[in-house]
Amino acid sequence: YSQSSRVDSRMSALCTNIKAGSVTIYTVQIDTDGAGQSAVLPACASNANNFFMLTQPSQIATAFSQIGTEIAKLRVAR
Repeated sequence: YSQSSRVDSRMSALCTNIKAGSVTIYTVQIDTDGAGQSAVLPACASNANNFFMLTQPSQIATAFSQIGTEIAKLRVAR
């Protein structure tokens, strides 16, 4: 538990620092064994729509298709 807690803490800090740089983060959790939703991954995503909670491997293609569609809408500007 303590190791997992440290990993979660480091990941949370990393996500916070990345988002501070105006980077959009998408997170995907695949929970096929019913372990439950991660505490870190939803918070790491830039917003609630950028977090994908999958319970079946067959959902992966759809999730990545949605992410690809959203990324295609982005523009790089100075």
